[in-house]
Formats: sequence, structure tokens, C-alpha cells
Amino acid sequence: MEDKHLLRQYVEIGDQQAFRSLVDRYLGLVMGTALRRCADHALAEEIAQDVFTALAHKAASLRNHKALAAWLHRCAHLQTSYRLRAEYNRQRKMQSLEKHLSTLRPEDQDESEAAWREAIPFLDEALESLSTSDREIVLQRFFRSLSFKVIAGNIRKTEGATQRQGSRAVAKMSRFLKRRGVTLSAAAITAGLGSQLACPASAALSTAIATNVGSLATGGATTTIAGTGIHIMTYVKITAIIVAPLLLIGIPVAINALNGDDDADRKLATENSTGNGADTRDPIRTTDRSGGNIATTEKKNPTDEDDQTPAIVDELKELLAQGEPLGASLATVRVSKLTTEEIQHAFEFLNSDDKDLSNFEFGFGLESMFHALWLRWGEIDPNAALVAAERDDLNKHQVDTAMIYKHIFRGLGKVDPIGAGTLILDTPEMPFRKRAIEGLSVQWAERDAESAADWAYANLEGKELDMAMYAMPWGVHRREGHKAALEWWQTLPADERRANGLRALRDLYLRSKANLDELVELAEVGIAEGAPDSQLLQNLGHRLANADPQRGIALFTETAPSDGSSSFAGLDIFIGQWSTKDAVASGEWLSNNLEKPWADTAILGYARAIRKDDPDAAAQWVERIRDESIRAKWKPTP
Repeated sequence: MEDKHLLRQYVEIGDQQAFRSLVDRYLGLVMGTALRRCADHALAEEIAQDVFTALAHKAASLRNHKALAAWLHRCAHLQTSYRLRAEYNRQRKMQSLEKHLSTLRPEDQDESEAAWREAIPFLDEALESLSTSDREIVLQRFFRSLSFKVIAGNIRKTEGATQRQGSRAVAKMSRFLKRRGVTLSAAAITAGLGSQLACPASAALSTAIATNVGSLATGGATTTIAGTGIHIMTYVKITAIIVAPLLLIGIPVAINALNGDDDADRKLATENSTGNGADTRDPIRTTDRSGGNIATTEKKNPTDEDDQTPAIVDELKELLAQGEPLGASLATVRVSKLTTEEIQHAFEFLNSDDKDLSNFEFGFGLESMFHALWLRWGEIDPNAALVAAERDDLNKHQVDTAMIYKHIFRGLGKVDPIGAGTLILDTPEMPFRKRAIEGLSVQWAERDAESAADWAYANLEGKELDMAMYAMPWGVHRREGHKAALEWWQTLPADERRANGLRALRDLYLRSKANLDELVELAEVGIAEGAPDSQLLQNLGHRLANADPQRGIALFTETAPSDGSSSFAGLDIFIGQWSTKDAVASGEWLSNNLEKPWADTAILGYARAIRKDDPDAAAQWVERIRDESIRAKWKPTP
């Protein structure tokens, strides 16, 4: 029976056996995904319970889902990432995986097995790099061992098209692993992927999950669960961002990409965005698993206090009392370190008409504080941040909503770039989507530029890919500086995206005050690429004329186009600036180079420089211009 039919039986008539069938079918996939990351069987069992609890509560909205295996894999992958983030560094994970694999496969290993050992830590990343439809085909083929004919019927495609898509997906995984330094051919993946995806799971665990979790959502679509540990995000059309905390177990914001129940989500979003920051959520629930039973106990919500001013607001007011610029700078630093409990209070204060904010013009200290707040909010609770971004009163301080999305996804990208990317891909109707891509790309590139580029090339196109490739050099620069950003850009494929990255480097170098040597190097790279940047060359025209004219001559003439393109960018500005500084030396040099293909542009710049002091001489120089289109730019008076 197909997945969707089992889900419908579970939702509509509370068929526990249908849910048990789904658990039996996919428990090995979920356990295998978790074990590959954590190498801890007990932790993997907890993650499996978390994932199937999510499935139970999302069953109503997932009953028509066409890619349940992909949904479960992503859920398991993101939940495992969250569990490991605070506990393990990369080296410890690798060592644990080695120990785990040696326990599972103690027999002698051939070269293929050794390659798989190297590939295991990256296997789930490779799967996540695929599109949802590609990942579903791969998992159904290699985890469930279904034929392409059956898979094609499930996804409503022809058998041939499904087989070709599966082959391309495996090839993509091979290329992804190669970029991680692991050589594993598509044929090797095809031969061994099935044995790597699944993990033996006990019948007792399957029974426990089906019994304890399956009973949670009996009654199907009529059950509404809110105010619990999991926050699963979805978007309703273009108008609102909705949050649904769904589970009794702590799956974090990394699971944002999963689709949710619209009615429950809309209700909660409305509650969370009403009033002057009043917290109208249900009491916090915590999980008690003693004796194998899942129960909830209520604790007092820390935000449900009396009406006294929160401590963080008093602290920010004290800092702001020191005035511009010191007070705003100190407050910005404090905002960047807000805790989950503090951030809502800080937001309400900064978004208010409080008199302590009246001395700050938006665009200076206050804007910096807001940017720091949205970045931090995206890092620790992006669901709440995205809900707040939709509030109607944000224009109170002329907040640029597009920039809000950029900073939220920068924050989320710091802790879970894959989850942030998944959220963007799964919500095409997201407002200010390109800004969200920009924020994620900057942060992801600062962390791992190669992975960021891989993700962008695999999942984005058109203007969205342009935005990602424009943003990434900024992230590399934040981590390693100008030189590293340029070297990284030179590793990109030589296509139009590379040219877009070159424009980003131009802006980056100019805004971050790169030194003269760095600017000249970048200009020479652009010329060598056949894409000279006019804005950069114009900037260098001024600087080289004052600092080093001989170097300017080399840049603007020796590297000028050989086809006679006399309108070479920046040359007229360089000659004009040099003439203003030393008219005699520049005039003599120009007289000796009148036959050069770029001479007309140089003459125009020289004439403009001297026309105020000697208009007759300037006019005589203009007569020597051979190109009528360049001569037409001449004006006798400034």
C-alpha cells in the first residue's frame, strides 16, 4: 500500500496498524540517518522517536505528500544536526563514526569499502544536496528496493524518465563526494548505497514507537497541538508567516522546512503577533519519558510575569543613556548577545516610541541595533523572528523589511545553513526571498564557501543564483580577507555567475578600503578575464594619478584593449587627474603616444583637465581626436 493511503487511514479512522506499517517501512532509514551522524544507538533511537512523533502530528497535512521518504530523511537529518551541534565537534564525530563502522563491519575491507568509510560522514549531506524529487527517487530505489516501474507509478512519471532522473541524482552525489575529497563512482554508489542507508532496528523499538507515538494523534485532523517544544515553519501564500510548535519532544528550529497544518499555524501566528508584545502562547510543556510513557507537565512561562519593566530593557536604556555614538555601540553589542528569554522584550522596546529612543535617528545607532537584533533572533529562534517580521507596526522606525529577512537568514545560517537553505527552497512564495538568499549565502560562505557554492549551483537559477554568487565573496572576506575572497572566486566555473562574483569583489574591495596593491590586482584580474570593471578603474584612475603615475600608465595603457577600443574605462580620468597634478609631464607623455589606439580617450581627459586654465590649448588638443564619437563628448566649458 502506498504511503499516502496509509497516512489517510491513520488520519481519517485512527488506524494504528497503518501507522505501524509506516514505522516498519521507514524506521531503518531514520535510524540509519541518525547513526551515520551520531554513532550512538541510544541517541539514534531518541531521534527516531522524535521524527515519528513529528510524522504523527503532521499526518493530516502530509497525507497527500508525494515524497514521504524524503520528508523523513530531512527531518532525521536536521534533528540529528541539532542534537550534535552542542555536544560534538567534527573530530569527535569522525572518531565515533570510525568506531561505529568497525563494530558494524569487522570483516576485511576492500578498496570500495574503504571509500565508503570515507564517504559515510558526507552521505547525508550529499542526499540533502539533491532536490526533493531526486532524493525521493534515490531513497525509494535504494532504501526500499522498489523497481523504477513502481517508483514511476508513485510519482506519476514514465519509467524511463524516472530511471534517468535517478541516474542523474546518483551522479550528482558522486560529484558532491568528490568535492569533499572522496572518490566514489556512480557505479559504486549504485552498488553499495542500499546497504549504507538502512540500519537494523529492533522489533521492540518499532512497537514502542508505533504504540506511544501513534496514539498521540488519534482523532487525526481534529487534533490541535500548540505550545510545545518543536517549532515547524510554513508560509501561507505571500501574506503571512506561520509558526506551529508541534511536538512533545525538543526538535529545534532546524526542522523549519517541514510543511504544517494551516489552521493551527494561522491561529498560533495570530496569537503571537497581537497586542504590545504580550505573550499569549500556551504554557510551556516538558517531556517526561519515565517508564517509557510520554507525558506532559506544565511549567510557568518565564514571560508571564507582572507588568514590571524587563531587566533587559532597563539594561538597554542605561547603555543608550550614554548617547551617540558610544551608547548605541554598546547597546548594539549587548543586543547581539540576547538570550531567547530577552529577545522579545528587546524587540518590543526598540520597536516602540519610548522616550529613551527619541535621541537616536534611525539610520545610525538605532538601525545597527535592529540589524543586530534580527541577526541574533534568526540565530536562536527564527520562527518567532519571521512572525515578528510580518507585524504591521514595523514601519514605526522605517525598518527595511527586505533587510530584516537578510539578517534573519544570516542568523539561521550561522547555526544551520542546510536547514535555512531547505526552508528557502520549500517556500517559493517567501517574501523578500532574494534577500533571504543573500543573507544565507554570506553567512554560509563565511563558514564553508565550497558547500555554499555547491548548494547554490545545485538549487538556484537566474537572479536568485546571481544574488547568491554576489553575496558569497563577502562571507569569504569576513573569514579570511581580500586575498582569500579573490582566490575563491577564481575557483568558480568560468560563466556569467563568475562575472557577477567579480562585481561583488569590486564592491567589497571599495567598501572595505582595500589597499592600492589589492585594488590594482583585482583590476588586472578583471582585464585578464575580459571583463574590466569601469567603476573600479575609475576609482583607480584618481588614486594612481596621485600616488603612482607610472603604475597607472602600465595599468591603463599597456593592458588596454588591442583592438583600438579607445573608450577604455578609467583612462580619461587617470590622464585628467595626472594632468591636474603635473600638466607638463602628462602632456609630454601624451605627445609621444598619439598613435596609440587609446590616444583619443587620453586626449579627451587631458583637454578637460587644462580647459579652465588654457581653453585655446585644450581646443587644439581636441582637434587631434580622430574618433568622432569621442570628440562629441567634448564641451569647451566645464
